[in-house]
Amino acid sequence: MSVTILSAMRHEVFGKTFARFIETKARAKIVGFCSTPAEVEPLYNLLKPDILLIDAKLGGIYSFDIMRAIISNDKTARIIGITAYFQEDTLQTLRQIGAKGYLLRNDDMKIMEKMIHEVMEGRTLFAESLYC
Repeated sequence: MSVTILSAMRHEVFGKTFARFIETKARAKIVGFCSTPAEVEPLYNLLKPDILLIDAKLGGIYSFDIMRAIISNDKTARIIGITAYFQEDTLQTLRQIGAKGYLLRNDDMKIMEKMIHEVMEGRTLFAESLYC
């Protein structure tokens, strides 16, 4: 059975291309895609994905409150935040919220695949050592 992922990316074209890449390389199934803050929580609740892969900034605002809301309503939520470049404050906020991982858009696919599968195994993986 493949891992199901809801992809929430601010750039729709990038998000859909990224989603296809993940489906091919990480043996995962993208079950939904959204690009605005208002879409994320309702789509998450409808689809119940194994993982929410979410851009740390959607629609010009940080998506941390969305992540907090999802985690407060679903204690089993597995969220992986994604950004264009490493930011220490984003890393700390994701940890504080209870996210399970942090990726960069240009990470090697092996890192992304490992993170998806580690998170599915119940582990938390912040690969900040790769970015420092």
